[in-house]
Amino acid sequence: MLELEQVKELAATMIAKDITTLEVKGRDYALRLVRSPGAVPVVSDATRPRHDRVQILSPATGQFCSRGDDDGLAALDRGAEVLAGEPLGYVGIGPVRLLCVSPAAGRLAGRMPSQGQAVGAGDTLFTLETRA
Repeated sequence: MLELEQVKELAATMIAKDITTLEVKGRDYALRLVRSPGAVPVVSDATRPRHDRVQILSPATGQFCSRGDDDGLAALDRGAEVLAGEPLGYVGIGPVRLLCVSPAAGRLAGRMPSQGQAVGAGDTLFTLETRA
């Protein structure tokens, strides 16, 4: 059986190597990790806006776990500036937590998910405003 820290390392490797699906099978367990293949910028009209909005989607169905709850990172609020690759939170599926990261540098805008909120695969967790 894999320990939580090992699963976190696998998730970090998936992000670093741009892997969207990873399956690990052991003698008495099987684990499949799936992450969102990327967010798509949304442009409101034909004229280029000052900021592009990027939707950061839930990688799976589970419960949202806020960054800063138990990972040693500072909590995030609406309006926070984040860097590309920065952890934003997690989606918990039983004992496994999938990391949600920022695909680009920008500012968090819109509603933020709450701790323990049930989320579905593909649900918008965060909206990121990037500079055009």
